[in-house]
Amino acid sequence: INAEYGDRIFAMTSIKLRRISPTEVVTLTTKTDPVDPDTLIKTKPIVDDVRKRGDAALLEYSTKFGDLKNGESHLVKLSELKEAYDSLSAEVKETLQRTAQRIRQFAIAQKQCLHSLSTPISGGTAGHTIEPVERAGCYAPGGRYPLPSSVLMTAITARVAGVSHVWVASPRPTAVTLAAAHVAGVDGFIRVGGAQAISAFAYGTETIPACDAIVGPGNIWVTAAKQLIAGRVAIDTLAGPSECLVIADHTANPKVVAADLLAQAEHDVEARAILVTLDEKVAEAVDKELTQQLLTLTTADTALKALDNSFAVVTKNIDEALWVADQIACEHLELHIDKASDHKLKLKHYGALFVGHNSAEVLGDYGAGPNHVLPTRAAARSSGGLSVFTFLRIRTWMEIDSLPDAQSTVRDAIVLARLEGLEGHARAAEHRILTEKTTSQSKASVLTHLKPSLINLPIYSPIAPLEERAEELGLDLDELVKLDANENLYGPPPEVLEVIVKANHHIYPDPSQLKLRTALANSLGVHFDRIVCGLGADDLIDLICRIVKPNPIIISSPCFAMYSYSAGVAGLPVIDVPRKPETFDLDEEAIKVGIKKHQASILFITNPNNPTGHIVSNDVIASFCEENCLVVVDEAYTEFTDQNCQELIHKYDNLIILRTFSKWAGLAGLRVGYCIAHQDITRVLLSIKQPYNVNIAADFAARICLEKKSVIFETVKQIRLERERLMKELQKFNFIKPLPSHANFILMKIVDGKSAHQLASDLRSLGVLLRYYSSSELKDYIRVSVARPQDTDKFLWALNMVSSSKLLSSLNGFKPEGVLLDMDGVLVNVSLSYRQAIIDTCKSFGVTVTMQDIDNKKAQSGFNNDWVLSQSLLKDKGVEVLFEKCKDKFEELYQGTETVLGLWHKETLIPNRSLLKFLKSKGPVAIVTGRPKLDASQFIRQHKIAEFFDYVICDEDTVNHKPDPEPVIKALELLQINKAIMVGDTPDDIRAAIRVPAEKGKVIGIGILAPNKAGDEEMRKSLLSAGASCVISDLQELRLLFN
Repeated sequence: INAEYGDRIFAMTSIKLRRISPTEVVTLTTKTDPVDPDTLIKTKPIVDDVRKRGDAALLEYSTKFGDLKNGESHLVKLSELKEAYDSLSAEVKETLQRTAQRIRQFAIAQKQCLHSLSTPISGGTAGHTIEPVERAGCYAPGGRYPLPSSVLMTAITARVAGVSHVWVASPRPTAVTLAAAHVAGVDGFIRVGGAQAISAFAYGTETIPACDAIVGPGNIWVTAAKQLIAGRVAIDTLAGPSECLVIADHTANPKVVAADLLAQAEHDVEARAILVTLDEKVAEAVDKELTQQLLTLTTADTALKALDNSFAVVTKNIDEALWVADQIACEHLELHIDKASDHKLKLKHYGALFVGHNSAEVLGDYGAGPNHVLPTRAAARSSGGLSVFTFLRIRTWMEIDSLPDAQSTVRDAIVLARLEGLEGHARAAEHRILTEKTTSQSKASVLTHLKPSLINLPIYSPIAPLEERAEELGLDLDELVKLDANENLYGPPPEVLEVIVKANHHIYPDPSQLKLRTALANSLGVHFDRIVCGLGADDLIDLICRIVKPNPIIISSPCFAMYSYSAGVAGLPVIDVPRKPETFDLDEEAIKVGIKKHQASILFITNPNNPTGHIVSNDVIASFCEENCLVVVDEAYTEFTDQNCQELIHKYDNLIILRTFSKWAGLAGLRVGYCIAHQDITRVLLSIKQPYNVNIAADFAARICLEKKSVIFETVKQIRLERERLMKELQKFNFIKPLPSHANFILMKIVDGKSAHQLASDLRSLGVLLRYYSSSELKDYIRVSVARPQDTDKFLWALNMVSSSKLLSSLNGFKPEGVLLDMDGVLVNVSLSYRQAIIDTCKSFGVTVTMQDIDNKKAQSGFNNDWVLSQSLLKDKGVEVLFEKCKDKFEELYQGTETVLGLWHKETLIPNRSLLKFLKSKGPVAIVTGRPKLDASQFIRQHKIAEFFDYVICDEDTVNHKPDPEPVIKALELLQINKAIMVGDTPDDIRAAIRVPAEKGKVIGIGILAPNKAGDEEMRKSLLSAGASCVISDLQELRLLFN
């Protein structure tokens, strides 16, 4: 057959797959080494060189092999990944997002089938925990056909497993490959491939972290490198050429079978497409279709060569066909046979199975859900494909807490140890042998009395108390801005506090909360028997989980963690149907499918959702209520929006609405909530709840809040207005993408390559507490509560400081052992003392000088001493005054006389005491000042700050003074350190720091703008010109250095 393809003419005879018999299959498919010895020998020097020389070797090989141009960086910025994504058409972007979501959902379902284990053993308990590796490297081929789908398959699976740092390597990546990495939410991307990329991931370089697991398909050099580093790190598989086996009977469509075989053959000239059929006529029909379809296949050259490696097997019956498939243990196995589902469990060895005529292997390749990174070369006999399990570690543990009950185990260990010739082992076990006396005094493990399902239940991690946070951060309580728990910082009305004081605390409260339920009923317009009160809404979530059948609950993450926690306590399985990525919209159809498939007992919905702030329409809630399960709508934040679903409560008996007084009413500390539900549900809840679950203070306070609802709603109105203000302010930061919110918080996505975790940590070090989530879907997000205007102001101040700070980048990894601080302008506001003394000294000699004159003089070298500076200013104006005379006048003004108060009384401390205490907790601190000892000690005593400094270096302590480095060198010697930072407000402070000789130590100068110089660009430039690594505007910024 002669066929024209493009402007090429190629001759092709009719295709006929080589036929082999079932018995020949065994010899034909014997396992071979995944990498030939010659390739391994050539690969090893590359791997070793990158291990030894790091980035230098990586760049050298990547340039040599064509991955990089000369001078091109191997690192791709996260902002470049976003730009690549934004450059794609809407159709491609939506395809990537949908595919990612399917992969993510399947991986989540896989992870949910794994559980920690705790089981009794003789004398105690044993079990396992399941933990992800910390760092993963994912390889995606470049080559002839780049595989962005491999980026999604590997990186998303790693992220779902819980891997905290996910990197991708791909040589010469296309825009779609980069965009896929953005969608997957990777932490790093390198545009190199081959053995050098695998080695960089395995051993780490100066710019690439060493990974704990390396996954993804690649060429023979990648596979060889993976074989060399296997054992040091976990790998998925040693992949060979791709392969697909199709079992087809008379029901198969030859066109579809041929198309599926060609889809495999076009991968690579070494690929294999295998047909196993019960009928030679089916094989002939497939041969004919292969011939026809190759005529128009754009990848025909590759596919045609791959068919030379391929073959067909004709078997007597279906059982023999299944036996042949098991012998080959193929990467992909398709069943195009009658009643395919009846046979799937008979098969033992395959990478991935595709059951039935519609289950194309190509759908698995492109994200139906299961992973496409699979074992080849019969490796499916011993391993499976890539999954969340690849990134998880099973860690076993045991605890013997009843040695008498373990005596049989101890004695067996002694015998086995001596049989193996390990006397040390035997003696170690003998130390656990008990005498008859000690045995009788011991008792059995208390864990044997507990439910195994609860022994290792994770403890719920609530927000830490303020006092604990303040102590940890080295801050006073009033310096903290608490924006991490969505509390109403306005607090309740004063009448609440009055009624709490007057309550009869010695009398038990009403066990049924009848008055509170009646007040709620009147406020809501429902009968009181539809209401149950609880110790916050959490109490009611727990009660609801305990009244249902032991069927799974459905949640849609990200959402409130208490649903899963309470379900775990009640022994209910949890099925997560995640919200859609990026938009965080509910996947309505998937939720309904989940309810039916798992016969769910409860569907939990937070509305507005925490932490995203999204709202669900009542039509959607009503559609969920049509399903056969309880629908619990948590309206903890409903007062901050204009919607609730109470109108549905009389229509749907399976609807439960949760609400709380914690948010709108400011009663978070008193814990009171309630639910509205059908009487049959509330009757059961009332029968099992603790009788006094709402204390008397909470009961009284909640009723007062209902009476004062109109007053409190003015506060709610203010919070909603503040939410609008905060949203507008956040939009001014180019690295923050705030999500629309209907609650008293805003979820912010941190973009442009910035780390959400680091940003939250930096803000926390400045006393601003926000909520950061470490889960894979929220690792790039921070939630900030909406509070009072002054709280927003402090948050924005800290955000501006962190975003504009050059401190850390300017230090370039420098780790100081101590801190040196100048005094004037750094610790002491001298604008009304020393500076005024300079002005008044000059004035006494008939010369007028300004603050600008003083600044200009201090910008020059050698004027750190204010006496010298004053004399020089006088001289500049043509007035010659003796130094001693000038000095005496200055001191008279500064120290004062018997009748006139000295200017030193006007000095104030610039940083607060908590900052000084914090710096002292991080290492030695010294003051390096040009002040006389009298002036320095006078201020230190007055403000009681001596405890925060190890030494004070004053004017009299050295022969030479700043800008000479002698005072700084003396401080290093006294503190017995070699590395420090020196913070000063004048160029001479900086010069003194950076002039320290290398043999004496290393000091980096950090400039700071004195209080009267805030925003002074000329002073900033002067400090930088003197050699400052950066200039800060607030000493609080040093907290970022020690964060």
